[in-house]
Amino acid sequence: MIFKLDKSLLVSTDKKTFANFISIASKENQKVDCTERIWSYIEQHILNTNYLGKIDIDEIRENVDLRDIKTIYRTHFTEILVGNGDGMINIHVALQILTNESYIILENSRYDWPTIKKWIEIFDGKVGAKYKTVNSIVHNAVKNKKILPDHAGGCGPNIVNRIQTLRKDKYAQIYSFKLSTVYDSDKNSKEDKSKHQDLEKYLSENHILGHELIKREIENYYSWDAYKEAGHVKGTQSLPPLGVEYDYTDIPTCGLFNLAKSDMETMPRYIKPNRLIRRVQNNMADCNGEYEIQVIVFMLAKII
Repeated sequence: MIFKLDKSLLVSTDKKTFANFISIASKENQKVDCTERIWSYIEQHILNTNYLGKIDIDEIRENVDLRDIKTIYRTHFTEILVGNGDGMINIHVALQILTNESYIILENSRYDWPTIKKWIEIFDGKVGAKYKTVNSIVHNAVKNKKILPDHAGGCGPNIVNRIQTLRKDKYAQIYSFKLSTVYDSDKNSKEDKSKHQDLEKYLSENHILGHELIKREIENYYSWDAYKEAGHVKGTQSLPPLGVEYDYTDIPTCGLFNLAKSDMETMPRYIKPNRLIRRVQNNMADCNGEYEIQVIVFMLAKII
């Protein structure tokens, strides 16, 4: 995230908390945006051994990336105004944002997360070379457990209930910065209206990021070849269903596959970059010319 520091921090701000904030932001590779006047104040009044150890102070001063905010960061990461005025996040809440994990709330984290995690891994490579910086940061956040899956136990009301539970806990003031969700569309055709309008309304009203899959569900993002290699195609069928219908086929119940929900834990081993691209390239028009997986990665970048 980009933490934009307001001049109001120079008055009546707990210096110990301010020092911890700067130290953790530096260690977590976050960005601090401020004027030279504010940074001069930090140098003189915050970066001293009353609040931090000498090693921490040296690391902050040597971290040339801390205040180097390139365009790609301003485009794809969340900017938070930190200060003591109206509409600003105070330094204590900013510290909570830095120290709490980010969550992607899923209908079934046990079966959905392995696939999404594999997507993120693949896009931190040749597939996502155009956005290498963003994709690598998101992938590292996943590997370092800064982004974690959370289990809702179903879509719609279940996701809302799970968010509300987290809001009652340690995310009360920071939920809009740290929570997101990805959920199935459950559509039977491209022309179907959204089945999750209540969820969409809740997310919008509470400024929480969410992504409804364009295809029916996670299972529809696997190619016929992947299911065949995994041994889940029934009989000796060799030709996949053609066209957009495959996007909205109920894979586990359509009669063409021998697939249980629990099989989704191991299916990611059959994802290959070329297979994944073939499955998502037909939806690029719905994602402003980007792959849908890239859009999901962009969303996750906003909560770390």
